[in-house]
Amino acid sequence: MKSPLSLITASATAKSLNIVGDQWSYLVLRDMFLGRHRFEELLASTGASRGTLTKRLQNLVEQGVLYRNPISQSRRFEYRLTDKGLSLYPLAIAAWLWELKWAKEEAAPLPRTLIHKNCNRAIQPIYSCRFCHEEICVHDVHYTTNDQQPSIESDLPTQQRRSRNIKNNGTTDKTLFHVIDAVSDRWTSLILAGAFMGADRFDTFHKELNVATNILADRLKKLVQNDILTRVHYQESPPRYSYKLTPKAYDLYSLLLSLHQWGKRWLEAPDTPSAIELTHKCSNNPLTPELLCNCCHQPLRSSDILFK
Repeated sequence: MKSPLSLITASATAKSLNIVGDQWSYLVLRDMFLGRHRFEELLASTGASRGTLTKRLQNLVEQGVLYRNPISQSRRFEYRLTDKGLSLYPLAIAAWLWELKWAKEEAAPLPRTLIHKNCNRAIQPIYSCRFCHEEICVHDVHYTTNDQQPSIESDLPTQQRRSRNIKNNGTTDKTLFHVIDAVSDRWTSLILAGAFMGADRFDTFHKELNVATNILADRLKKLVQNDILTRVHYQESPPRYSYKLTPKAYDLYSLLLSLHQWGKRWLEAPDTPSAIELTHKCSNNPLTPELLCNCCHQPLRSSDILFK
């Protein structure tokens, strides 16, 4: 049986990252959930160039995440989330929770309170197991493999590279910039996923993920700089280092879970085993995370939540 690490590039998480795994896609999704729908609004708030934004919007439309909605009595249109796009809401909440806790002081201020309309309370969303309803902890999740799944590579070359710096044009919205900088390219997220599955040394990441050494070195450096991994010196001659998850990293686990769940639902055939299946300690069934209200314990939908 293959190591789960060696199948990361064929996993549901990787398939999700092929579509939404770069900073511009994250920013577009952020703006969609914040109620920005017109091209010029998105251009101003994301800081993307006109060409870059056009390409990202076109890709998200082609992938069924967005659709073009005609503006009445006009030849123009706006962008709206499809059901497929709306189901990325747990990803948006995971990013918001992480940013609220870990963003630098100079980051844009976030709404600090979520109100659940159903129970009219200020809430703290919980990522729980659908079977036992316990909050999901990384140490309670196990990985099994389907060896029939080959490794795949992204068919979107621009997502293989680190995203360029966002230009601050005076109208750029810096909301979620810290989390977007931390995980907003495909390889950074896959390396982090590998760390959650036990990889902690350069050679292990290189061998199991089949990632080029220059890309790996760059992404590990970025993760260390962002305090998501810490580098530990374990051998003097020659010098060797291992990479350990920090508390900031553990709080990103729900974001990766959201990507995995979205990929399983929308990008894989029903009843077909994933390259990597996640199971919870409570059963042998595939892990199905759900976003719950911590007060009334009902599933949370974007239409049921108010930001204050």
